[in-house]
Amino acid sequence: MAFFNKFFKKIKIPALVLILLLTAIAPALVLAACTPPAGGSIGEGTGFPNPLCSTSIYCFLKGFINILLKIGIIVAAVFIIYSGFLFVTAGGDTAALKNARTAFVGAVIGTAVLLGSWLIATVLNETVGQVTGSKFVFETCP
Repeated sequence: MAFFNKFFKKIKIPALVLILLLTAIAPALVLAACTPPAGGSIGEGTGFPNPLCSTSIYCFLKGFINILLKIGIIVAAVFIIYSGFLFVTAGGDTAALKNARTAFVGAVIGTAVLLGSWLIATVLNETVGQVTGSKFVFETCP
């Protein structure tokens, strides 16, 4: 019985973080369904439906990056909160404070990389679209 108590004490916080993360992601999974096309004439719509809901590579990549960004922001927030928890529980222990500081700096750097990559992709997309006048870059995605 002591083994189970020790095991559940160790797994309590990671399980809570996992449950919160899955709860936050669940609405995005529901919204991933394609909407059926409306209207049409006889004989239309008899082919295979597009499982990706994307009309081009650009739309697929845009949707993929948006999903990664949403998940990444949630993960970054969880890691920042976790590093704050480490700061609070460190007390006066210098090794624990150093560990908490390292976790916080890592979370902030990860968040900066995540947001920076999104910014670079957006700026590149807009710049290439303005320079070339390409309609492909400004294509609207479902």
